[in-house]
Amino acid sequence: MIRRPPRSTLFPYTTLFRSSSTSNINHTSVIKNSNGNYLMYFTTDITGKSTIGISESTDAINWNTITNNAIKPSNAFNPNWTESGVFGPSVIYSEDKYHMWFTSARSLNRSFRSGESRYRIHYTSSDNGIEWSSPILTLEPSSNSWESEGVSSPSVINENNVYKMLYSARDRFGIWRIGYALSTDKMSWTKLGSNPIIESTETWESAGGHLPGTASPSFIKYKDKYIVLYSTGEQAPYKNI
Repeated sequence: MIRRPPRSTLFPYTTLFRSSSTSNINHTSVIKNSNGNYLMYFTTDITGKSTIGISESTDAINWNTITNNAIKPSNAFNPNWTESGVFGPSVIYSEDKYHMWFTSARSLNRSFRSGESRYRIHYTSSDNGIEWSSPILTLEPSSNSWESEGVSSPSVINENNVYKMLYSARDRFGIWRIGYALSTDKMSWTKLGSNPIIESTETWESAGGHLPGTASPSFIKYKDKYIVLYSTGEQAPYKNI
């Protein structure tokens, strides 16, 4: 993967979707379903814990919410954790099914920058894009490494039945970087030995002391090139793309 010199990008935008029943909407993933409509998967807030919701549109402009609770926090699929939420869905349609990877977050009563694992990535599938199978744990952080505090915010593409994932990871110092992993079955992943592939090289990427680094990649292939957009900034919410 060849990385162009990083730059901050700002585009004019129009608000397309807003829900009055939730306090936050973010981390979206949009696909076209088998009926030709658009499905948007998003992170939202329900009773203080983040969940993954779904909205549908015929024109990608006007959206109707189907559910705010397609994926909810559940200790059942994350043993020994008390989950504070699920977020960051990445959804694709492949092999006549919908496939989703998402992040689960551990309870936030643990020390920040402790080196203790806080984020993991799960996988689930669906026949219709609305009702999802019981999620399974599919990617975990490596202890005592650049990703010791968690892996999160997956972005997945399928290329000739090889699944390619970019993901965010945080070390015990609170620095975010972006890693790369491969899979042939969507559930078992091999991390690139030379990870991370994207990390802060510019002062504007690592400014501030709260959440510096590079995170939340969005990964596509256009013609013969791979394109990655990622977030970076001094604190949440990230201020640069």
